[in-house]
Parts: sequence; structure tokens; C-alpha cells
Amino acid sequence: MADPGETDTTRPPVDLLRPFPADKMTAWKVDRKVGNVKNDTPDCVEPMGDSQDQPPSLFA
Repeated sequence: MADPGETDTTRPPVDLLRPFPADKMTAWKVDRKVGNVKNDTPDCVEPMGDSQDQPPSLFA
């Protein structure tokens, strides 16, 4: 994190606008309960079953 005394407030933080590197991302299937805001438990972020063996798919 930048030192507040060294932050240039006249320039936008362009580093925040760059996409996160895809090779550092991890994706896995999660339970349907993730889509409900009433569910606020740690198991919501746990991988579902053996989904770590399969590549993630947006439309599967």
C-alpha cells in the first residue's frame, strides 16, 4: 500500500483499472446457496465436490 504522504491525488489510480492476471485466478463450482444473500456461512466459498478436477465452465 502506498504511503498516504506520497500519494498523488491529482492522478487516477490506473493500477486498479488493469485486469487481474488470469494465470493467478482460480475458479471452482460452488453450491446454489451462494446465490442467496441469506446464506452467510464459510462453506459458501468451499469448492463443491470434485469440481477441482474439472475445468470451470460458464455455461455448464
